[in-house]
Amino acid sequence: MHNPGIDESEADENSEMIVLDVLLKEMIHSRAFRATLKNGHTLVAYYPRSVAGEASCLWSVGDNAKVRMSPYDMSRGELIIA
Repeated sequence: MHNPGIDESEADENSEMIVLDVLLKEMIHSRAFRATLKNGHTLVAYYPRSVAGEASCLWSVGDNAKVRMSPYDMSRGELIIA
């Protein structure tokens, strides 16, 4: 059944997202960090657009955080506000 309020491609994409713990290693942009997973994999962790203006006080280098990412693109993940 089609729900007119939800884009089906967006719903499918969100259902396949995974959440992982990262360590923020280096700030590479005003909205992004270089981060590592516990297994040593490096990725870019970026601020969600909804908090881009106020995000500077949420995380800093050395913090542990959670990211939401697609299993199809392990090179980047969106930081999750807990």
